[in-house]
Amino acid sequence: MSTNGQDLGGARAAEDVLVAASIPALEEACARAGFRVAVDADMFALRRYLQACGAYDNPSFDPNEHDLSRDAFWLRAEDASGRIVASHAERVYDCRDFVQEIVETDRVWFDKGVSLETSTWRTAVSHPPVTISGKAAFAGGMFVQPDQRGSGLALYLPYLSRSLCLRDHGTQWHTGLVRENIARTRVATEYYGFPRTTHLFFGTIPRTTGDFKDLHLCWMDRAEAVQRLRELPSHARYPVAVPGA
Repeated sequence: MSTNGQDLGGARAAEDVLVAASIPALEEACARAGFRVAVDADMFALRRYLQACGAYDNPSFDPNEHDLSRDAFWLRAEDASGRIVASHAERVYDCRDFVQEIVETDRVWFDKGVSLETSTWRTAVSHPPVTISGKAAFAGGMFVQPDQRGSGLALYLPYLSRSLCLRDHGTQWHTGLVRENIARTRVATEYYGFPRTTHLFFGTIPRTTGDFKDLHLCWMDRAEAVQRLRELPSHARYPVAVPGA
């Protein structure tokens, strides 16, 4: 007869096997779609790619604003000619309260002594119904070239980077920020894989212009991330055959 601790240990081991199996499965899905995916720790290269595409120059992954020498990486998807056609980045925080320590202090955007008068650019931050604590991954830097949209990369890259965080960093939470125009669609849930989004604040995101916008937090815990991997083989549009799922 097994003890409860043994049962839990066995379940965690099975989850770890599933996470490990999902990585080559997602890489193979990218390959079948015609792309090679590489893990890159050069965050300056990510910034150059986003700037060259005219995409949002996300300060969250800017090495000029953060120490990204550890626990940060990005995925670059290349087509057959070697052209980068998509990106997706992650960084891992170890915190007691992600929203309070990382978002409300503006550290999620600027972390090298840059102080913003938050009252001038955003409203007060609304907290989600849970405290995101421990190792929390933060995703962003997603940009797919217009001629490659609809290829599945908007699903494959977020899932792949999440599995890498689970395997290599033991992440307990996964987060991201999306604007209202994304939050009110199915992109965050059906493609990025988050089970929910919650309103965070009204404000103009740093390095953007325009009227105040509605920003939302995407979040899930480890159990939900693993469950999403189990569901990948039955995804309505981009199923991925993950062994053990």
